[in-house]
Amino acid sequence: MIFSIAKSKKAVLPVFIIITGLSVLFCGCDLSPPPANPIEDYDRWYLKKDNNYSDEEWQRCLVAMDALKEFGITIPERFLTLEDAEYIVKQRSNLENGSISATKPVTIAMYPVYDYGARPLSAKYNGLTQIINQPDQQVLYFQIGNDNGFKAALKYLKDNLPQDVNKLVLILTGHGNVQWLRWYAGDSSSFTFDPSDYNDEALTSLLHSLPIKLAIFHSCAAGEGGAGNENQANRLAGHIRSSGKVIAPVSTVMSIICSFDSGNNIDDVRYDDGTSTAAVPYYVNGTYAP
Repeated sequence: MIFSIAKSKKAVLPVFIIITGLSVLFCGCDLSPPPANPIEDYDRWYLKKDNNYSDEEWQRCLVAMDALKEFGITIPERFLTLEDAEYIVKQRSNLENGSISATKPVTIAMYPVYDYGARPLSAKYNGLTQIINQPDQQVLYFQIGNDNGFKAALKYLKDNLPQDVNKLVLILTGHGNVQWLRWYAGDSSSFTFDPSDYNDEALTSLLHSLPIKLAIFHSCAAGEGGAGNENQANRLAGHIRSSGKVIAPVSTVMSIICSFDSGNNIDDVRYDDGTSTAAVPYYVNGTYAP
């Protein structure tokens, strides 16, 4: 599960942002198209010893992993299949070269470097494949290691997404609690998305500049206490436009399952707490007025 950590801290169509640091490394990799018979063994596709790969198939895996690294993505277990990883490389390349379509949904997936235990942020639980497989989706994945990486990703999106995109969905993924979400291991405040970050005018300005229609937390207890409580959901809602909303779990969460509207845009989410029980979501409207 995406564990709740009880440790104190110091101190035009929708685009979907899933926060998941960022080394701002971009490449225009031209991967060869998948073979006629795609690799079927998806058990840790990135490890040759776990799969019956031919030399040609393993070379394809190595190319995909090298291409991910060019975009600062060093954790291949976040992708269920080799095809998912190649898809992510293709979409990040499209963002870099100006080929993202403003007429199709875009999912921006930001994931932390930090994970532990049963690896609940791995592809088994993170829900990325479901979104990737949705028709017309353009999933843009970023790996975040600190607050500067988060800001760099938001700025890159602001500067490179088509100007006629007027609706975004933001999904923030990572271990955390009612107050913060962790990017990286360590005591520094820069390794977490926390209350102090909202004092950073550069960050809040970037949040204000993006037309976020829906923000989804995939982080434990981000909505704990609901309305009127000091929690991650209410804090972010203050920087989401009044036409948008935030969804967050009120307790522990393991995985998420997205729902989609008739245009294949994410419009809601169901949380699973790891016991096949639906974790209760909290909904709050945005209050920021440009």
